[in-house]
Amino acid sequence: MNKVWVVNKTDQELSVQWNGVAYRIPVSAPTEVPHDVAQNVLGYGLNEKFEFVVRLGWTKNSTDLPQALERLAKVEFHAERPQGYRASSPAVDRFPAPVLEKRERGKGTQAAA
Repeated sequence: MNKVWVVNKTDQELSVQWNGVAYRIPVSAPTEVPHDVAQNVLGYGLNEKFEFVVRLGWTKNSTDLPQALERLAKVEFHAERPQGYRASSPAVDRFPAPVLEKRERGKGTQAAA
């Protein structure tokens, strides 16, 4: 069975089902799924995406269709595991690590005289 790597760049985890099997696609973590799941649930390799955003519950009427299609466009597909992804929170890339103050060793609090 062919596999496809999916990278969910939306702001929410995707939970989908295909043939009675549940698949969890976390944010920013490359996830390997069967080709059938990528194609039949997420529209992989297909030009028309309307039925997929409806099936995912992302659109209820024509006014929210553009946002739903934009969201689905944030789901990437790769034949091989993409390089350069970390298994950390997306916030790690957005915020610098805190700088801790350097303290002198051996200096405790002194009682006032």
